[in-house]
Amino acid sequence: MKILIPFICALLYRAGGTDQWQWCKINQKLWRWLGIGLLIGILGCIVKHSFVPLLCIPAYYLATNIPYGENSWLNFLREYGKFALAGLLLGSCSFILLPFGLALFQSILSAISFLVIKILDEKDIIKNPWAEFLRGFFATILLIKI
Repeated sequence: MKILIPFICALLYRAGGTDQWQWCKINQKLWRWLGIGLLIGILGCIVKHSFVPLLCIPAYYLATNIPYGENSWLNFLREYGKFALAGLLLGSCSFILLPFGLALFQSILSAISFLVIKILDEKDIIKNPWAEFLRGFFATILLIKI
């Protein structure tokens, strides 16, 4: 079951993009903001036999709210800085569930993957929906180790 975490998170990250479904009247960002944290928090509780993983819900909510778009308040970091920070913070949520070394690696991997995806997107090598799928996937890939 743990092997499915990055794949489901990739789908939830994609589903949380702006205006994905015209027929959906709820704020679609909730899939990203709450869905990822709920999924990981609940699975973490089951695997770890503890309620501590429920901290994933607010952690992923905050991390997925880091704005890296054109109107971001983080524009002072420039384009690559915004994406690196967003990836780093999303990957850092893994500190709740993973041992320190793996969580640190997950954070760095997530930051680098956000940057690489941004560069590939600029060069028209990958575009949405793949860019969003890959961000969600690489930001949670090491959670298969919980």
